[in-house]
Amino acid sequence: MRTIIAKMETSKNFVITGISSGLGLALTRTLLQSGHQVQGCGRRPNPIPSAEAEQHGERYGYQQLDILDFEAVRDWVSAIQKQGPPIDFLIHNAAVIHENARLWEIDREQLNAVLQVNVMGTFNVLQAFLPGMLKEKRGMIITLSSGAGRMGISRISGYCASKWAVEGLTKSLADELPEGMAAFPISPGMVDTDMLRTNFGEEAAHCQKAEEWAEAAMPFILNLDASQNGESLTTPDTRP
Repeated sequence: MRTIIAKMETSKNFVITGISSGLGLALTRTLLQSGHQVQGCGRRPNPIPSAEAEQHGERYGYQQLDILDFEAVRDWVSAIQKQGPPIDFLIHNAAVIHENARLWEIDREQLNAVLQVNVMGTFNVLQAFLPGMLKEKRGMIITLSSGAGRMGISRISGYCASKWAVEGLTKSLADELPEGMAAFPISPGMVDTDMLRTNFGEEAAHCQKAEEWAEAAMPFILNLDASQNGESLTTPDTRP
């Protein structure tokens, strides 16, 4: 197994979608505590209390928005690109899941939400950020995928379909990027989050915690390089 050593010489500039809870929030806090910069967004109000956010100063910013509103996403992107340094890592994490159901029994409203948020939301975020990143000719792009994007799983076929789409569009993007940039669909593995509990119930409690995952994911992400462009990757599992 390859030994992962974090490259901590300089602070990196991260943009992360879907930081209202779960993996996005855990990774944001871990990065901030390690001295990095994070601009995040989510559908809910700022998840980090003002006193905590003030400790990070200008290294942290948050925008409440719906990633299905392309104009709102573009406005957010414009503000980020005007304010700060070039983006080192764009991590698209925002996603939803439907309740367990066989394909022919999935609630149509839930299915539509999953396909819209997980697929069109991904296109919206990438199409909004890429022009500026391409101008800078730098930046690593990560889409949070899933094992469900690499195999079929009973009773979450809609979610599987959406994550297979994320894998495919990210790999296609990887072939389109110029030298020096890269895109990766990355699966976090099994992590105890509200989303996982939607499908696995109390069994999710036996999985790694979001904070543990973030501690392992941070050095893994910081060590990515363009030679891995387009590879389907999985972050380390913290469980023994």
